[in-house]
Amino acid sequence: MEKPLKNNVHLILRQTNALSGTPRILRRQALALAQRGQDVSVISESFHSELTSNPKIKCLKTWKWPKNTLFQRQWFDWQAKRLCSKSPGSLVVGHGDTLHQDILFLHTCVHLGADVYPGKHNDKNLSIPFHRMIFEKGSFKVLVCNSHMMKNDLQKRFSVNVPTHIFYPGHDQNLINTINPTAVSEIRQKIKAENKLVLGVITSGNLENRGAFALIKAVAQLPLPERQKVSVLIVGKEGKPEKVYSLASELGIGEQVFWMEPRLDVANLIAAVDIVVHAAKIEAFGMSVLESMALSRPIIATSTVGCAELFPDVQKDYIIERQEPAAIAEKLKVLINQDALRVEMGKANQEIARLHTWEKYDENFLNLIQNY
Repeated sequence: MEKPLKNNVHLILRQTNALSGTPRILRRQALALAQRGQDVSVISESFHSELTSNPKIKCLKTWKWPKNTLFQRQWFDWQAKRLCSKSPGSLVVGHGDTLHQDILFLHTCVHLGADVYPGKHNDKNLSIPFHRMIFEKGSFKVLVCNSHMMKNDLQKRFSVNVPTHIFYPGHDQNLINTINPTAVSEIRQKIKAENKLVLGVITSGNLENRGAFALIKAVAQLPLPERQKVSVLIVGKEGKPEKVYSLASELGIGEQVFWMEPRLDVANLIAAVDIVVHAAKIEAFGMSVLESMALSRPIIATSTVGCAELFPDVQKDYIIERQEPAAIAEKLKVLINQDALRVEMGKANQEIARLHTWEKYDENFLNLIQNY
């Protein structure tokens, strides 16, 4: 992006104050635009301090409808549309929470997820009907997906016929420099893993989908020699963490499983883990997977994790078809016993991750805005 646009850019997302991927991406976009001198506004119900503390970013607050219904989404959309109308000619960039925009960024495969992960939990996911409304009643001139998996599904499902791009999210190129060896040692001591291999699920939440319970079941299925060599670290928001511990106890590995809330020092968490497992039922991308690659970790992932598209050849045998404890256990048994393979996988992952930094993402995003 060589120079700012003449008109304002509106970025729209209901919640920007969270550690999960979509808010992080929007904040990155806002900061990149502001740094280039672009007039930028963020329309949201809540704002992260990264946005409110930046005088170059205008935060336009909407009011949250108290009941968690589809109308809550429509109410936000109506307010966003009204705010955008006050600055005619502005470029509107939506992130799945508004019906009409110029550029639509999507970050979740909600319809594919409902197909591969059916159940009553989908009834509570209001993004499923709202995203359908975007494609059937809304409008956008450019679509940006974060994986080929997402692009292929949306084009087939909704017959998308606008220019469609794939922007893989990035990671902090200085992530490795944020590792604090003392903090890493403290984490490993806390989970009683000084002389063990740590198997980890590092995520913001949604532990069932992202394979935390499947990993616990997989460890319980390992032969005794391998099972005795490992500890399990589960990181992610969980309203009832006793679910993690009760499952581990029922399976006879209660002393080996530990749970933590998400933390800002994600590099220390990943560095404390020897093998990352992200056997998600569905994950449009998986930023923690890319961060694990950047920190040279071997990874077991499902084919329904978008970031697995980036895996080097040595990693591809560790992409399992679906979230199955037996399949996870089979891969773990190999990795637990092959130190050199883990190192080889980690190094290859890091080489790929170097190509997908936030700086590269910023470049792609700003070029898209400039050339719109």
